[in-house]
This record gives sequence, C-alpha cells and structure tokens, in this order.
Amino acid sequence: MTKKTSMWFVVTIIAFIGILTIVAVVVTLYYLRGEAIQKKENQNTVSDMKDTKFTVYTAADGSWSVEYPSDWNTIESSDDSFGISENENVAWMDNGDIYFDVVAKKSFDELVDEFYIVNDDIEEESVNLGGVYAIKLTGKQKDIPSMFPPGTVNIVTLVEMDNGKVLTIKLYNKDMSAVYDRVLYSLMFDGEISSSKTFDNNIASTSASGNIVVYTPGDLESISSPYEVTGKGRVFENVLNYELTDQSGKVLADGFAVTASPDVGQFGEFEIDLVFVAGGMPGGTLEVFSLSAKNGSREDVVTIDVKFE
Repeated sequence: MTKKTSMWFVVTIIAFIGILTIVAVVVTLYYLRGEAIQKKENQNTVSDMKDTKFTVYTAADGSWSVEYPSDWNTIESSDDSFGISENENVAWMDNGDIYFDVVAKKSFDELVDEFYIVNDDIEEESVNLGGVYAIKLTGKQKDIPSMFPPGTVNIVTLVEMDNGKVLTIKLYNKDMSAVYDRVLYSLMFDGEISSSKTFDNNIASTSASGNIVVYTPGDLESISSPYEVTGKGRVFENVLNYELTDQSGKVLADGFAVTASPDVGQFGEFEIDLVFVAGGMPGGTLEVFSLSAKNGSREDVVTIDVKFE
C-alpha cells in the first residue's frame, strides 16, 4: 500500500467515524426532544386541571358518586351506565370518553380474564378507591376483530360491588389519563361494599391536579412513629416531597421520596418511612407535594390531617 493510498484510507476512516458521530448526536437529540415534548404535554394536561370546576354525578341507586369536569358533556344510557366526554358531540365508545358501567352478568374475575384475552403488554395495579379494593388494568389492543385498531391503549378499573356486580370505569385514550385519574380517585361509595378485598384506611387523598395520590394515611387517621406513607405520583424527575407538622406548625419530619415510574408521564408507586416525635401534641398535618421546576414553589399538594397515638 503506497503512502498516498494509506493517507486516503485514514481520511476515509476518519470521515466515516465523523458521520457516525453526527448520526448518533442527531438521534440522541431527537429522542430527548421527544421526551421533552411528552413531558410538556403531560404537564399541560395536568395544569389545565388545576382551575377546573367539577360536578358530582350520583348513581340512580345512590350506591356511588363521582366528580367530573363541569364543562364536559354527559350521557346516561341507563340507571347503571354513565359517560362523560370533552367533545361536544358525545358518542359512546369514542376515544377520549370515560365510561362508568355496572356489570351484573359477569364476575370480577371474568372481566379481568376478558381484558387479558383482547389486550397485550398488560400492566395490573391494585388501587384504593374510597377504602375499597379496585384493580386498574392497562393494555394494548390485540390485532383481532374489534372496533378499536391494534395498539390502542385500553384502560379499565374494576370495583367489586354488592350482589356480585362490578363497577367498570373505562378509558380508551391515554392522552386523557390525567383527567381519568382525577375522576377515578373522586369516587365515593355509600354503604358497605361486599368485596372481601378492602383497604383498612379511609378514602385515598388526591391532589387537585390528580398527579399525587396518597393511600395511607387516610384523613384523621391515627399514626405513630415509624409510619409508612404509601401512594403513587406522576411528578417531575419522579421526585416528590413531604412534610409533617404538629398543630403548632412545628416541623416533625420532612424529606423526599422517589417514585417507581416506568417512564415519563406515568405514575409510579412510592413509600415513605415517616419517623417523628409527636412531643405531646394530639395531632398534626402531613403534606405530600412536588416542587415547581420554575420557582421551587409547592405544587400538587396533598394535605392530610392526622392524629398522633
């Protein structure tokens, strides 16, 4: 190989490495841009909820009620079915609508099995709705005959009710997930639910935006140190903060926790080991919140009054 040929060979290799580097940088920037857009879209969805006014819907038999955005449209096809939609022209099963339906002909387990039959990539999550056990299923529509195209994200929450009936809450558009969770955690139940699967604590506490949900403790629950605070959050950088104060305002415990979120814009479970000394005070206030990326102010605040044992 002559000196000239060797030089061209080296130049070619350097050029090739340069091109690969540029391609790698472009791909990385494109991916980061997509992540940023996704995060921004999610934050916009959540921020839109902060000033939203809500209306209460109560089932015909009075067994359950739920809050929904007052400016959304509603449709009630029967005493057991109720739908809400942001769209002016409400049609059943349109993407973006949220549906409540009390199913009497299928059991809780049969409905879970049915979801697994028509969906792939399924995530299963136990949730606390008003002290009542529920299961939230998220999956992608299989390539089988259906009114929904393959890959459609399907979300359904199942609540076992009295007399073997099951309350189903369905969502078919993941872009509405912030609204769905806000509505979901506003569910209230009147009377006892026959399901053997129940939570000991009271109604789950949710921030106005729906971004932070605290399962334990419930409002006015008696706690002692150490106490495990549990819940889920969808917050910036997966980090949320907490502060426990007594009735005089003295800070008894504070810190942060990291949620186990699988991806940007998705909820992740969290646990906080709350260690404190009550100091003779009968009770206090626990706040779980996120910090604004802009100015460090508190956002998505969940406030829970507690008693000290």
